Amino acid sequence: MIQYAADYIPKMQEGHSESGLAVYRQYTDIIYMHGLFPVVLYGFYAQRSRTVYYFFIWNFMHFIIDITKMGFMQPRPIWITKDVMSIYCSA
Repeated sequence: MIQYAADYIPKMQEGHSESGLAVYRQYTDIIYMHGLFPVVLYGFYAQRSRTVYYFFIWNFMHFIIDITKMGFMQPRPIWITKDVMSIYCSA
């Protein structure tokens, strides 16, 4: 899987433009978070106990996902090849 990503991602990034990267960043980060915020805000006022329950379940689910990712310790494609460009740095 890592080798596939290391081969595929540089092909996908060829000929990219700055506007294309900006649109991709908005799609992956900004739209996701801003799209989720109104739903959570509405849920908090409409059904507070259910929203708090879903909030804790969501965080627990991501905690398990993060622990599992750390357990596998697979390198990211950006670590193993210089052909893959990082759009921006994040932790």
